[in-house]
Amino acid sequence: MNNVKSEYTNFMERNYKGVVLKQSIFYNCHYALRFDLHDNDGIDYFNHTGEDAYFTEGLNRAKELFDAVFHDCREVYFIYRSGKIRFADKIFRTISELKRDEIDIFEENGIYEENFKTALAVIKLGIDRINYESILESINNSDFPDRRPRTEGEVYFIQREKEMIFSMYDDRGLDIIGTNKETLEPFYIKYNEWLLDYDRDKMDGVFQ
Repeated sequence: MNNVKSEYTNFMERNYKGVVLKQSIFYNCHYALRFDLHDNDGIDYFNHTGEDAYFTEGLNRAKELFDAVFHDCREVYFIYRSGKIRFADKIFRTISELKRDEIDIFEENGIYEENFKTALAVIKLGIDRINYESILESINNSDFPDRRPRTEGEVYFIQREKEMIFSMYDDRGLDIIGTNKETLEPFYIKYNEWLLDYDRDKMDGVFQ
């Protein structure tokens, strides 16, 4: 019997009580970092999203941050949220040798709007089974229908040992969430220039 849903629910209740995995999770957590995936000084965002260099820069930053979070990780929770979820969905092809009974799929109501249901798929697996580069590229392309690969759902990775959440929300940025200052402080220091300036005061107030 698959108990992943119960394990995941207990993990969130124990470490992130009251927090729901959804877009802009950064604003619902005290220990949180929000990264800008582009060097936007003097750049007109809307005039650069058609250039391959724009997407390459964002993907490279996302991959470096992902590697920094998961480089010594053995097992993760892989979370996928969408309106409807089927085993045939393309996102699951990024996981090697995935079996149907490894996935726990359930509905959550009112996450974004009252009486609006979304489906959540939870998988516990080794990080080495996930083609995370393809997933990050799919998220990077999510707002651009002509680019492939592409996903319209939300993807979250949870580093179980360090209790960290990794959430790339689109081509512009990503959030890294933790349960304490000590876990995130190395990222705040090393990647300080990549922090989103709009939310820098909030992050400085926690980590300085």
